[in-house]
Amino acid sequence: MISSRVDTAVTFSSALLSETTVNNVTATYTSSSGFSGTMFLDMFEFKYPKVLKFRNNISVLDLAGEDSTSKKIKLSGFNPGNQTFIYDIKNNIRITSFSNSADTLIFSAKQNSK
Repeated sequence: MISSRVDTAVTFSSALLSETTVNNVTATYTSSSGFSGTMFLDMFEFKYPKVLKFRNNISVLDLAGEDSTSKKIKLSGFNPGNQTFIYDIKNNIRITSFSNSADTLIFSAKQNSK
């Protein structure tokens, strides 16, 4: 039995991802030596910029980072006429300092916030 490990990183523009439909990614193994067999994949990791938006005047974010340093968050779809309450329930913080630019709410939160 032939056993070898293949580590490959493939990058592509996030512009190829759709914001309105499901994105499907397929991995196909083709051997240049004509060898046929089975390849087991044990991990895929995707990193992409997430589009942050309000839906029905609510947005729930789980940044899921490990770092507690501050990060600037921009949420589109904001209605400045509505009362605004921002809570980081993971770190037990109420965020009171925020601004807006047109329909975008801007504030800072820890990278591990929820």
